[in-house]
Amino acid sequence: MTNYCISRTDSIGDVVLTLPLAGFLKEKDPNATIIFLGKNYTKPIVENASFVDRFISWDELENKSFEEAVNFIKELNLDYFYHVFPKKSIAKIVKKAQVPHRVGTSHRFFHLFYCNERISFTRKGSDLHEAQLNCELFKSSFKFNTPTIENLITWTKINEIKPTEKVNSFLGSKPIVLLHAKSKGSAVEWGIAKFVNLSHELQALGFKVLFTGSSEEKELIEPFIEKTDYIENICGQLTLEELLSLIQNSHALIACSTGPLHMAAASGIQSIGLFSTMRPIHPGRWHPIGKKAVTIVSVPDELPGVIKSDASDIVDITVQMILEKLNPIET
Repeated sequence: MTNYCISRTDSIGDVVLTLPLAGFLKEKDPNATIIFLGKNYTKPIVENASFVDRFISWDELENKSFEEAVNFIKELNLDYFYHVFPKKSIAKIVKKAQVPHRVGTSHRFFHLFYCNERISFTRKGSDLHEAQLNCELFKSSFKFNTPTIENLITWTKINEIKPTEKVNSFLGSKPIVLLHAKSKGSAVEWGIAKFVNLSHELQALGFKVLFTGSSEEKELIEPFIEKTDYIENICGQLTLEELLSLIQNSHALIACSTGPLHMAAASGIQSIGLFSTMRPIHPGRWHPIGKKAVTIVSVPDELPGVIKSDASDIVDITVQMILEKLNPIET
């Protein structure tokens, strides 16, 4: 049995777009053990990913002494370690632990000292999807053609989570559309006022609308919302695992390029992503991975991405453009 470790210690969206790597490895090596090294706040996603066997917390490993961390990695008996998100401190530990195959991009200088398999590829200017680019790290381990988006969808599965009492309190007879209006600065945003206008149209169509986000975002959104029986601001009320469960029990989620958008796509519900066409943040690179995932840009003819000075074109997306993409309520 071969033991693989995938290391991705950054944000939620990036972690979701790294999950296909576990599916890829399981397809190539069905008896493999797949370990994922990540941050604690992404743990609920990784632990519920179908093709990941074990989650290891970087937060906990980072708090160990160097020798303790090395011994911990040694005890995993890893055969391969993939540095998807390059981090020097991790690379140093993994080399000291004498993992046989230490794989990273050749575009990080410190990998020259810590990785014995360095893959030459660049993300800058690429027309490939982020998850396809992640798969490039397997080029020294396997022979394969660039995976298709359909491949990526097959390799991205999140197990169903039983709703908590709190999640159940939001469920009812009306199908739910989740609006994730903010991004904590990680993406170009469409605008709170536009999401509120959209919420009124969704309510008129028979949907229950819930605004999701952090506690800080709740305060930003609250002044714009006139609460009704079917429009509610629940920002800051759910854990990440509860949000994932709520997503799985919703009709759709609409957001810009944020973690919840990718969570929704991976969960199999309709996820509608609002994007700019500017490189490198265009949907060709960051399209959510899912059978019901769609993206909207204001100028489709500019895809797969153009060089421009700003991403303000996202505000030209209209409410009507979104409603035309939204799947109707099933009767």
